[in-house]
Amino acid sequence: MLALFLFYVVPIRKSVVINNLKIAFPEKTESEINLIVKLNYISFATTFAELLFIPSLSKEKILSIIFVENPELLTSTIQNSQRTILMTAHFGNWEIGSLAISTILNKDLTVMVKPQRNGYVNNYVNKLREKFGNTTIPTGLSIKEIYKTLLKGGIIAAVADQRGHPDGLRVNFFNRSTAIFTGLFTMAIKSNALILFALLIREPSGNYRMVHHVIDYDTSNNTLDENVALASKKYFDYLESYIKQNPEQWFWMHKIWKY
Repeated sequence: MLALFLFYVVPIRKSVVINNLKIAFPEKTESEINLIVKLNYISFATTFAELLFIPSLSKEKILSIIFVENPELLTSTIQNSQRTILMTAHFGNWEIGSLAISTILNKDLTVMVKPQRNGYVNNYVNKLREKFGNTTIPTGLSIKEIYKTLLKGGIIAAVADQRGHPDGLRVNFFNRSTAIFTGLFTMAIKSNALILFALLIREPSGNYRMVHHVIDYDTSNNTLDENVALASKKYFDYLESYIKQNPEQWFWMHKIWKY
């Protein structure tokens, strides 16, 4: 009901969603685009509703609703790494994803967050993120703290699909030159951290499937800039492939192609 209200009555960023989808899927008809838009609003409303239930969720409940592909590989990969940056995206329910991974690994994460303008909303969401012992750290003012966490063997978790500076690095994303934010990739490579791509995909049942991939780079032969470009491209290639499988689950309300 919330999704339909937003779709028909108060169409927040509807034009942005339609425009983004037309760029990403030029082969789709107008009716196909409109269907994805409606499903996208339903996905967004579902994510919002799920946030209201997080305070009542136990670790056991979270584990019961999430299927992890190759869980042993996920665990061993992170355990064998001295430092890790976990990169996800605004896809499915990324907030539950950080709680799920910390529960699976039995290890607290440091979650990079963008402060919300509304102080009440900001405090509420951060409280959810810290439910099982994770800590939050604001973006932009925390570079030294992030490096300290990495060098101590900590795990940094963050979304990495934000729009970057118009004059910065660009990657090919849905056949479109796209400005991306490279700060996370730069920090990872400078600290020689493991870069782990992970998404929580909502299934038709309402449960979730977690996919994960290591993003490799070569510090022995490549320069920092070359590795940043390489890792960024791999991240967005993975993201694009999963968006194509479930286009309604990505946050198309973001002006990723503003310039």
